[in-house]
Amino acid sequence: MPPITAVTVEGYRCFAERTTLTLAPLTLLYGWNNSGKSSLLRLLPLLIYSVAESASLPLEPRRVFDDKITLRDLVWRGAAVAETTVEFSFPDGQKIHCVRFTVGFESPTNRPLLREVVLTDSAQNVLLKAVHKPSSAKETWETAQNYTVERPGKTKTAKSTVRTEAIEFQGLVPSATSKEPWTQLRKQLLALRDSVLWLGSQRGPIERRYPDQGAPPRLLPSNGTEVEQVLKHHPDITKAVSRWYEDHVGRRLKVQEADRLLRLVLESTTHASFGVDLVDSGQGLQQVLPVLVSLEMARRQESGGPPIVAIEEPDANLHDNAQRWLGEHLCKIASEPNPPSVILETHSQILMLAVQLAVAKGTLPRDRVRIYWVSTTEDGRGYAEPVTLNQQGEPEGKWPHAFADKLALSRELLREKLGA
Repeated sequence: MPPITAVTVEGYRCFAERTTLTLAPLTLLYGWNNSGKSSLLRLLPLLIYSVAESASLPLEPRRVFDDKITLRDLVWRGAAVAETTVEFSFPDGQKIHCVRFTVGFESPTNRPLLREVVLTDSAQNVLLKAVHKPSSAKETWETAQNYTVERPGKTKTAKSTVRTEAIEFQGLVPSATSKEPWTQLRKQLLALRDSVLWLGSQRGPIERRYPDQGAPPRLLPSNGTEVEQVLKHHPDITKAVSRWYEDHVGRRLKVQEADRLLRLVLESTTHASFGVDLVDSGQGLQQVLPVLVSLEMARRQESGGPPIVAIEEPDANLHDNAQRWLGEHLCKIASEPNPPSVILETHSQILMLAVQLAVAKGTLPRDRVRIYWVSTTEDGRGYAEPVTLNQQGEPEGKWPHAFADKLALSRELLREKLGA
């Protein structure tokens, strides 16, 4: 089971107002260009990097966006107070059901800090509320160490306790302590490490030869490189990925090794002596490889695979028929007994239609799919509107005529033919 079920933000990038992204086995983000889809999807790696052992800031944007971005660049620019709120929701059965962090900046140093931390249980009862305590009457933020911590009474009639505590954080993770519920929060946040495999839209090119590095990565880098190491050291993943190529393009994926160099080859299923380097097989078949490898890694959660996969433009450079094959593959994974959470940012109409068809056929349960239409208003505020599919696979909710252009062009072409 994925370690988180939803992420909520407020005052983040274009999302000025409270916006929740609830994860399903298959979550799709659609919207016009520059609507905020990538920012929403990148919440997942952003928060995971912020609980990493190497985290030095409350939120770590540079590994997700670019090395020039600052934490202040994440804040909604129309905010009266420069702060961003992020919230994790954990699966049922966890002692802490939700944690909310408010990230702000001290004055006059402009140093980022955690201004507030709130923990709640499954009944939305507050377990703990910690508010950064200014070190002087002038309300300056000179330290990120001292917090006013309020804990509710253990019974309904008991009073809450309020005291000052010195707390250190590494990213979002509180330092080791014997005090509850800090200990439980630390445990649940540490469980998030390495839980998200993120593929960005700018994936690296396939090479003609690779040096064998001797060990596969735990997670693929965001540019999709090192797939050859995963394939070389995990024959079961190679076999599963190869099956996609075999079924749809009549080619078998092989990893060949010579002189400690690896070569990725697409071999004919009917003429084994005929093989072509993957690098010579077109951008579509190259770009989909890290997508397929990521999905197979996630399907192996019992052996340490990531329970969450976030992919930008999985359909990049794919022909319409290959987009359909990929959509059908995603539906198959989402319908499995213990699926990972796969979240995609895409413009593909064909992929969407493949999902709709699977729902209409009954091969993909409706509750396994979540769709969001992401848009911005004229003043730059972003919104993510949930869309559901009915039993016939038709979208319901604030789903615009997103794909009407293709239909309109077809009708115009038909009118021209009839008028000729």
